[in-house]
Amino acid sequence: MITLKVHNLNWITEDEAIDLCAHGSVEFSIGDLNIVSPDDGNWCVSAAALYLLRTLSESHTSESPVSEHIFPCCGHSMYWDENSEDCIVFGCPNGINFDVIHEAEHILIKTKNEQEATIPFPIWTASVCAFSDQISDFYERSLLKKPFDEENRKGFEAFQKEWTRRRSQAKHNNGN
Repeated sequence: MITLKVHNLNWITEDEAIDLCAHGSVEFSIGDLNIVSPDDGNWCVSAAALYLLRTLSESHTSESPVSEHIFPCCGHSMYWDENSEDCIVFGCPNGINFDVIHEAEHILIKTKNEQEATIPFPIWTASVCAFSDQISDFYERSLLKKPFDEENRKGFEAFQKEWTRRRSQAKHNNGN
């Protein structure tokens, strides 16, 4: 029913240790509705995984976004937000976006051209967790990250903390 996975995981800089953002192409479809195709490009899938994890606890709409795009082109900088438990990731204005709306025990995915699909919440949760785990495994197999300055270190730590917290909440709430 739902396909949500990353292909061709990669780092975009030559020095893998200082590249904090994983990139790759994405395949995301629900039934016959193709939302993102691997042919659409290379996305910052580490930021996308974090944003998708955010959709497990809140809706993502243009009126109340969890991020600028669910699948951003890039994530140039990560910052620790002193007023929140969440990380701020800044990128360019390009990406793929769609609404993720909580409706009782389902998630409604609504694309910009008004195509819609409904998914039971447990299936959405399992798919998002599997996607984020795929990227987390990529980080585990890669070189230890060495942010190049103190601000980047704090931002990356905030990113990791939010990811870990949201992934743990998903596991606790749904057993995934």
